[in-house]
Amino acid sequence: MIEGTLTVNLDPPYVRFHSTESDGKEVSSHYDCTKEEIRTILEALGSEVDKDWPVRDCLIRARGAFPHELLSSFHLIPTRLRSRAS
Repeated sequence: MIEGTLTVNLDPPYVRFHSTESDGKEVSSHYDCTKEEIRTILEALGSEVDKDWPVRDCLIRARGAFPHELLSSFHLIPTRLRSRAS
């Protein structure tokens, strides 16, 4: 698990992960993706995605610990954190 903030936006569709290293340096990673990829991310985090998908407007910022597998599958582990996250 990696601590940080996950931002999900549907218009335009992208996800961003922001984290702070133990030395206080801030790092982030951005991934332009499709709305279906966002649906996959939300489902992987335990959300129940409604039949009326995609919703018109959506911006989610969630703080917490996120699974390494989820972040790496969407290329969201900032480069400086990759070696420590393995």
